[in-house]
Amino acid sequence: MFSECVSDLKNIAVYEGQPNTIMDLYINPQNVSWKVKSTSDELSTYNIINYGGSRDPSLAGLYDVNQTGLIIKDATTTDGNGNPIATAGLYYAQCTNNPDRIGAKLLVVRKFFHFCYSKVLFKTP
Repeated sequence: MFSECVSDLKNIAVYEGQPNTIMDLYINPQNVSWKVKSTSDELSTYNIINYGGSRDPSLAGLYDVNQTGLIIKDATTTDGNGNPIATAGLYYAQCTNNPDRIGAKLLVVRKFFHFCYSKVLFKTP
């Protein structure tokens, strides 16, 4: 496994409902701490996973981790449907061998459909 923290974190924009979005951070998942500041609760910071692999069980349905980074299972803009927070937000990672935190934003865009309707009136003579 990787012992060094190799980050390729970038801000990401996805459509709502996008499955398995990955925040790239190449390291053994036991050597990283992930946190999120969700757009549905911007005053709180949630611990997704701590060093050693301990996870917040209330967030287990939203996230997974592996040696390539954090996997966001479903891109959401609101909490609900059994989820305590939206997955859109600011993500922080900190590796055990690096005192600096790194972060990236997940922007989730709702699909928007615009229908144009026009009515034409004809006058018959």
